[in-house]
Amino acid sequence: MVFVVEEGGEVVGWLYSYELPRPDGRREVCLYSIDVAEQSQGRGYGRMLVNALLSEARQKGYKEVWTLTDDDNLAAQGLYGDTGGGTGQLQVMYSWDIS
Repeated sequence: MVFVVEEGGEVVGWLYSYELPRPDGRREVCLYSIDVAEQSQGRGYGRMLVNALLSEARQKGYKEVWTLTDDDNLAAQGLYGDTGGGTGQLQVMYSWDIS
């Protein structure tokens, strides 16, 4: 799912997510990326984008929306907390450089 915010005919914010079917039959959504242009930050656009995703996922019958963020990204943590998100269990992410 993709959501955008326009201001004066220009895109100033966007969010995209992946719908993930699971082998156990559950379906969930990964909020993959969100960004609001620096000059448009502080106007509630990030909150608007997250709430639009949550609403659409709820209407489609998904049971969970999740995302990852860095532990020093206080702006993201504030946004996700303000829109009802919780940290749950702390997890460790592994990545593989396969280049």
